[in-house]
Amino acid sequence: MKKVYITLLSALFAGSAFAQTLSNDRMVIFDAAGNTYPFAVDRIQQITFPTVDGEASAAITVKGIDRDSVTFVVTRNDFCMNFKLDILPTTTADMLSDAAAAAYVDKNNKTVYSMDFTNGKVELASFGATPLTDYTAITVGLDQYGTPCGVSRANFQTLPAVLVGDPKVETVADSTVIGQREFSIGTLANADVKGYALLAGEKGSIQKQYKQFAPMFGYKNFGEMVKGWGFSHTLEEGQTTWKPVKDTWTSMDPGTEYEVFVQAWDANDNFAPCDTITITTQTKGGQGAASVDIALGDYRLTDWEGEQKYSQFITFTPNDQSSVYRFSVYKAEQYDADPEGANSYVAQDPPMPMSHWFFYEPITTDFQIDPNTEAVAVAAAKNANGEWGTVCVKRFTTPSATAPAAAPAMKANAKTGFVARQRHNFTVTMPQAGRLPKFGKVSTGVIMK
Repeated sequence: MKKVYITLLSALFAGSAFAQTLSNDRMVIFDAAGNTYPFAVDRIQQITFPTVDGEASAAITVKGIDRDSVTFVVTRNDFCMNFKLDILPTTTADMLSDAAAAAYVDKNNKTVYSMDFTNGKVELASFGATPLTDYTAITVGLDQYGTPCGVSRANFQTLPAVLVGDPKVETVADSTVIGQREFSIGTLANADVKGYALLAGEKGSIQKQYKQFAPMFGYKNFGEMVKGWGFSHTLEEGQTTWKPVKDTWTSMDPGTEYEVFVQAWDANDNFAPCDTITITTQTKGGQGAASVDIALGDYRLTDWEGEQKYSQFITFTPNDQSSVYRFSVYKAEQYDADPEGANSYVAQDPPMPMSHWFFYEPITTDFQIDPNTEAVAVAAAKNANGEWGTVCVKRFTTPSATAPAAAPAMKANAKTGFVARQRHNFTVTMPQAGRLPKFGKVSTGVIMK
């Protein structure tokens, strides 16, 4: 008997070892949302391609909401055997296509519902809801094979929090100063304010970027973004009453309307309604034709990241009608291949808020251009009315390689405003306090190729 037992045990271990030995062959399925589903070929018993009568879906609507829960009605269609449900911040849900939403809900939710909801109640705490925040409930219908199919969405907003007192932040008129490139705002909070923040941006831009950046930074509502990126103020230790505060925003565009959002919160960190202050910076330039003068300067060897290369210095000077201007430098063959495209690139507004897109004062900068090279400098300016002037084009050829050795380090020049050396790159500038981040494209320093 003992011998038979040992024989059976050995066979069991041998079978187990054999079963764990897989071939190198795999079958991988890629869905429309970009997800992959890998299988070891050895473990696939059967593959079929059945046809169903229709797409399974479970329509969802919001029946009601209170401070503790939200109630849904969910109705399955004739092809839906079961469904899954998830609730996401609307900022996140809006980033998901139906295919991506179906894959996300199916993957991240184990609970399967097999009956319709006529009064389906979900506690707000179960998905970490915050007051006065937009959410989206998403259902995914499952057919008889458990296939994620149709997606249904229902948006709702949680109720405002019950505030402690009446937190308010008032504007101090005497401290508000508005210039062409900067402005300052004075504020004073009342005793019910635990803290507050101010965030400024061109009119309408912050709302647009909220939709873009909120999912990236995990912001569930607009107040969280204002608090996260704005000038933030709280009472110092031992301080019981607020004092007037003055915040200053710099590097702003002239003649531009800005919105400053003021977000206060109470003793329980609940947000009060967000207030808005509208400010228009002073205009720069005139209503006439804006233009830019392009003047060639020295051509000499300079240091480029530890290597001596030839630099062509160029000064760009906007006229008195100019509010903002742009410039670029091309090799002649690149410019001549599409002069209209090169000119229109310079005379255009940014597709999104971008730092270093416009220049405002005269600037002298150097471009690394080899000797005996034909190049084209292009510049264009807008007047105070936002009208682009004629594109200024200057064609030139750099001298032969006979320039003197590198000159001493450059210093600011009172006549041209400042001297800059910048490399061609594309970066993301981290946000200054009180402002949204701006993408920065700097095209001076190296000619466009």
